Amino acid sequence: MKIVNAGRFDDVGDDFEYVCRGFNYVIQDEESFFHIRMYNDEARVATLVNPTKRPASDVLRRLIVFLQSELNVDGFFLYRGELGQYAAIDLKTLEFRGFSLFHYFTRCLRMPLTGVYMGCSRECRISA
Repeated sequence: MKIVNAGRFDDVGDDFEYVCRGFNYVIQDEESFFHIRMYNDEARVATLVNPTKRPASDVLRRLIVFLQSELNVDGFFLYRGELGQYAAIDLKTLEFRGFSLFHYFTRCLRMPLTGVYMGCSRECRISA
């Protein structure tokens, strides 16, 4: 695995009602690409934003080990389709934990199925 692209993002709402800042990474594993988002205020938590389909366990394990070694990650979120939101996984078992990104974070992510940006308690209006 290797980082093939890294870039800063600064999503700021009208009248600064929300501010989302951090880095987007593209990780390549053979033929697969993983788009990862990390926020400044939770610098050790990574979210897999694309693909939204859960990778096979061996690939997910390699991705997490890589992120732990390269970016010092100690938390990881995947899209949980049946809930329509991102949720934390246990880094040892790779199983979903009992709380979700929707309740855990106050920042914004583009929801894969709807294309709408959502925050903890409001819809965020972010230009794509």
